[in-house]
Amino acid sequence: MRRLLAALCLTLVVPAAAIADPSTSPGYTAKDQAQFAKLALTAGTWTCKDTPAGKKPDVITGKQSGNWFVWTETSDTPNTTYVRWDHTNQWYVQSEIDDAGGSMVATTKSLDPFNATWKVMYPARGPTSYPFKSSFADGVLTWTGTYPDPQTRKLETFTAVCSKS
Repeated sequence: MRRLLAALCLTLVVPAAAIADPSTSPGYTAKDQAQFAKLALTAGTWTCKDTPAGKKPDVITGKQSGNWFVWTETSDTPNTTYVRWDHTNQWYVQSEIDDAGGSMVATTKSLDPFNATWKVMYPARGPTSYPFKSSFADGVLTWTGTYPDPQTRKLETFTAVCSKS
């Protein structure tokens, strides 16, 4: 009976530990772990409605991979974004690499990465160098920002409204 109870307890504890898989970054404090854990919100598959609308569906899959959360996006511009809490700078950082070879690095000092303004650090100038915002409410993650229209060169607004699929 004891073995049965021990086995039952083990089967309940192991999945809970896997869900709360902490970052193993050197020097991480309990606060750092709590900040990193907030990124778990994006685990799973998200379907986004974009404005302006793209030709291909915008689906984002999020998962933890070691000390990073990785967001893989299928859309007109497929990309992979690596996101984490930076212990040294005390901010969130995301690094996006698109399938065409472009990249972007953005940071936020907000303690809530999904209700924040993100500042683009790289590239310092160009179509992806404008700040953007994230907000999360009622299970919906929304990203908004601006970009220069390639034809008119006027600043246009984009919005991505994402819900878990």
